[in-house]
Amino acid sequence: MAEIRLGAAWWQSYIGTVFLREIDMYGRVLIGRFLPTITDEEITKMSDDVEQAEWNRIGSLPGPEEYDESQAVEEAFGAGLEEYQYLHSIRQGIINVFGAGLYHLFEQQLCKLLRSLIYDRDLQLEKMKEVVKKFREVYGLDLEKFPKWREIHTLRLLANCTKHGEGRSCQELREIEPDLFKHPVYSEPEAPPRAFTERPLGGEGLYLTVSGFERKLQAIREFWRWMAERLVELDDAS
Repeated sequence: MAEIRLGAAWWQSYIGTVFLREIDMYGRVLIGRFLPTITDEEITKMSDDVEQAEWNRIGSLPGPEEYDESQAVEEAFGAGLEEYQYLHSIRQGIINVFGAGLYHLFEQQLCKLLRSLIYDRDLQLEKMKEVVKKFREVYGLDLEKFPKWREIHTLRLLANCTKHGEGRSCQELREIEPDLFKHPVYSEPEAPPRAFTERPLGGEGLYLTVSGFERKLQAIREFWRWMAERLVELDDAS
């Protein structure tokens, strides 16, 4: 079994001051910075502004002697409703993107750790299964024994589903976490998940919630603490 280059104590510090800090900052940007600027209340306000602007525009047009005010009201309301729906969809799409980004940030951190431990910056690691295999071969460490590895696995599926739309990752994720494919507002609790996902980047068909994002964020935090403990064990045994 290979030794832990630089020693476990050094890596414990690095994991805490770099990897965990990055993960925490990533979550804070979404939850503490972005989402407060596009709350339901803010979306309603922006939609009302669009409706009022459309009402003013229609009112400024030269019209026939018999003016149909009800039609103008309907057109203005429609403009506001369209804005409301688009803003909700885009917000959902951005949450999906943050979920995908969270997985890739974690994946890049894990690849950096492995390359640094074995002192091979040119090591090609294209998929998570290659990283898992290498840790097992070099250190006898099975990353999949992390108690919440399922959360990381489903986060990988979510990242692929977000980027590519319907395909094998969406299909597998739908079997594991069907609620991700139910609209959080318009779906009935007992309704089946959507059978096809077309535009997850536009907030359609895949619905990662803030609580779901926080749950996966916490799983990654716990993984790094778990990994730090495993490195100490490996260092003591070498």
